[in-house]
Amino acid sequence: MGERLGRQIGNYRLVKLLGKGGFAEVYLGQHVRLTSKQAAIKILHLIDVDARKFQEEAETTEKLVHPHIVRLLDFDIEQGTPFLVLDYAPGGSLCTRHPKGSVVPFATIEAYLKELAPALQYAHDKHILHRDIKPDNMLIGRQGELLLSDFGIAVLSQTGRTSMEASYGIGGTPYYMAPEAYRGKPEKSSDQYAFAVVVYEWLCGSVPFSEGNFIQLGYQHVYEPVPPPRQRVSTIPPEVEQVVLKALAKDLQQRFKSVQAFAQAFTAAFERLLAPTTPAQHVPIVPAKTKQQWLDEGNAYYDAGQYDKAIADYTRALQLDPEFAWAYIERGNAYGELQQYDKAIADYDQALTLDPKDTRAYRNRGNAYYVLQQYDKAIADYGQALTLDPESALAYSMRGDAYYALQQYGKAIQDYDQALELDPGHANAQKMRQKAYQLLRGK
Repeated sequence: MGERLGRQIGNYRLVKLLGKGGFAEVYLGQHVRLTSKQAAIKILHLIDVDARKFQEEAETTEKLVHPHIVRLLDFDIEQGTPFLVLDYAPGGSLCTRHPKGSVVPFATIEAYLKELAPALQYAHDKHILHRDIKPDNMLIGRQGELLLSDFGIAVLSQTGRTSMEASYGIGGTPYYMAPEAYRGKPEKSSDQYAFAVVVYEWLCGSVPFSEGNFIQLGYQHVYEPVPPPRQRVSTIPPEVEQVVLKALAKDLQQRFKSVQAFAQAFTAAFERLLAPTTPAQHVPIVPAKTKQQWLDEGNAYYDAGQYDKAIADYTRALQLDPEFAWAYIERGNAYGELQQYDKAIADYDQALTLDPKDTRAYRNRGNAYYVLQQYDKAIADYGQALTLDPESALAYSMRGDAYYALQQYGKAIQDYDQALELDPGHANAQKMRQKAYQLLRGK
């Protein structure tokens, strides 16, 4: 270990070994001419490197410029050894700050997500995956800021051969890898899954699956249900558990639509915990409102267009009865009016967990998916609503709109026809059916 200490690579002399893993060794490098300049030098454990592919992948990673991403400064291949020159983060990593077994406070986790999720979202918006999200790759900068490191290392490692890839053909850290990543088909949502594993680890003191070799861990991630966090730490609030388990869904389509949406959902769950409670205040006690009274007051605010106040009242109703499905639906509607669709969908999800036969929840969640242009999900929800209530002209018309958006005009016309059979005066169905016919004839 540290056998390269004192050697020069590129313009840097290796003065200290910072870390060593399966893919690379990391050294603190001192610039040979600019003596005040230091950088982290990552030497990749690769053989038979495809130089052209290595350069292409490194150039892609170099384009990431964000205040919470470690900057790639340079790269090269020297005597067959590829290396990267990166900004040096002297504060260590979150892995060292929170050693194995540590339980991290909710407020700290929420603060970490606020820094790191936008950085990961920024990369995803540029169609760049991280592929190896874990606490070791969450570094602490000079001003105490958090930095995501090792973007694209898993991809860069595939420009040559390593012992791990020779055996399994993929890169990543097994404890944090999504099911589709084990299958060799990582997507943006795979980074969300890995981030959720990290959050799970901070909440519980351990990752969901920690026993076994690479293949055994892969089987667990692909097939075994994730142990609910509250089974391990009973004080974790149900709202927080729900957010984490959604991000850890086996089916990537069931996760949040983005890593930023995951972080926002966690923040929303955390903020609910901070809501002040009247019993703790030493003030004259007034007659308490019932959950129905809070709901009715929320509905009045909703009708008046005061959606924030409506949300506050629906939340108070849910504090009195966390299984009040109707309040989740109404709050979801208010979030929808504020265009906070991820929160709306989370509330509709909760309502349907409590009452799987609630047609309104299916229909309204379908509307949220429609606005987010997730038309297949919208169609599925409208279909569920129609299974439960075949006489809903509104649901037929809405599903017709989703088919129309997908340019499936024949199916759209069938749904508009059904809507008009149930309600001959349905204006939207009349208008959209005419448009669909025109487009269908024009094909």
